[in-house]
Amino acid sequence: MKTQSIAAKTGVGAVELAVTDGDRALRFYRDYVGLTPLASGGPEIRLGAAGRELVVLYPDAERP
Repeated sequence: MKTQSIAAKTGVGAVELAVTDGDRALRFYRDYVGLTPLASGGPEIRLGAAGRELVVLYPDAERP
């Protein structure tokens, strides 16, 4: 198997999720996963750790 390297500056951004119940999702990520709510300028809920944004929740999504 041949391996390839990637640039050292390569990274992964925050996970973005559409959720039907923003309050419930917030409680899960805050209380069970241990993430901290971060400042948000809109309806989305931003959570992270050590000041780094890791999850963005978009509430009020419709069920498929």
